[in-house]
Amino acid sequence: MQSGDSHRKWIIISGAVLLIVLLVFVDINALIALLRAINWLELLGAAGVLLTGYLLLTVRLRYLLFNQPGWWETFYANSIGYMLHVTLFAPAMITRTPGSSPCPMRLSS
Repeated sequence: MQSGDSHRKWIIISGAVLLIVLLVFVDINALIALLRAINWLELLGAAGVLLTGYLLLTVRLRYLLFNQPGWWETFYANSIGYMLHVTLFAPAMITRTPGSSPCPMRLSS
């Protein structure tokens, strides 16, 4: 079996397990009612403001790194850094800077 087939198999198994867990633990009727009550225009506006903020922070980070890393690489590292900051309470600047660095960083001992 090739590596790609193995990854595909685990993605399908993980998706099936996630679907079963959601069906067991989530009240579907409450979820449908919640989705009907959402103000989609406000949600779209909030997502736009968040994306704009991330883009501005990406510009700042590229400036701090002398515009050496690429735009998408910096945006990706910035987004991952903030995701880690929110989920793990890790300092965002520490988690995203090595990911957008143009050369491997070496820690001196």
